[in-house]
Amino acid sequence: MIQVLINSCVSGAIYAVLAISFAIIFNTARFFHFAHGAIFTVGAYAAYLFAVKVNVPFVAAVSMAILVAGLLGFSIEAIIYKTLRKRGASSLVLLVASLGIMIVLQNCVSLFFGDETKSYGIGSIQPGWLLCGARITGIQIAIILVSAVVVVWTCVAFAQTQLGTLMRAIGGDRELSAIVGIDTDKHIAVAFAAGSAIACVGAVLVALNSDMRPTLGFDALLVAVVAVVLGGLGNMGAAVVGGVFIGFVQNFVAWKLSSEWRTAIVFVILIAVLTFRRTGIKGRQAKSAQA
Repeated sequence: MIQVLINSCVSGAIYAVLAISFAIIFNTARFFHFAHGAIFTVGAYAAYLFAVKVNVPFVAAVSMAILVAGLLGFSIEAIIYKTLRKRGASSLVLLVASLGIMIVLQNCVSLFFGDETKSYGIGSIQPGWLLCGARITGIQIAIILVSAVVVVWTCVAFAQTQLGTLMRAIGGDRELSAIVGIDTDKHIAVAFAAGSAIACVGAVLVALNSDMRPTLGFDALLVAVVAVVLGGLGNMGAAVVGGVFIGFVQNFVAWKLSSEWRTAIVFVILIAVLTFRRTGIKGRQAKSAQA
């Protein structure tokens, strides 16, 4: 039981980072950016390229990968999504475009790095420290600490800084924000860059915990989307809670049933939320109003 709880904390910490990286983009742009999963994969492999192939120190390699992911997210928004919005594209069109981008980027990763599983190979394999009869490794402790810092910093920045306030205003009403003088395109692009950079941090944490493959981003995207829906669309803190909840459910299901149910249970959670509580944990039912 203690080992399952430790594993759940590690998974929940990673999923919280994934959820908040997706939420910061969704809460600003207000559409499901499915290419986020591919950027997640690119971030993990960029860190692998710099750390293993180029032999850059790992911390520097991760910093460079974060920059690459942020620039990629910014470029996708500025070049593709912005152009589509200027032409009057609907959210459905943007959704289809994001799926296409995801497929292209994922296949590019497969083309350049191959389909076999890869790892950063940091240090030698250690059994970890004993904790109440269970074991926890140094990497797992680092994952929990880094995730906590990233999540807290992002929530505070989104809630209390001027930039976060402007992003929330754009997510609430883009047309009104433009009327009062907010540069909506610029701040949406910044949201994409920030969300993509945070996703890269999550990607590195996932790769450290369980290695990586070109389809890594699909599983991450699934968890992020379900966590955001579970928490309540538009609520950053609840998205984090949703990510942690999924991490615990997955590990306890794998313990009691089988690890093959880890992905299936995410779909079960999504269906249950959409069926019984469409507004999520903290979401509120929208009310009509007349002006």
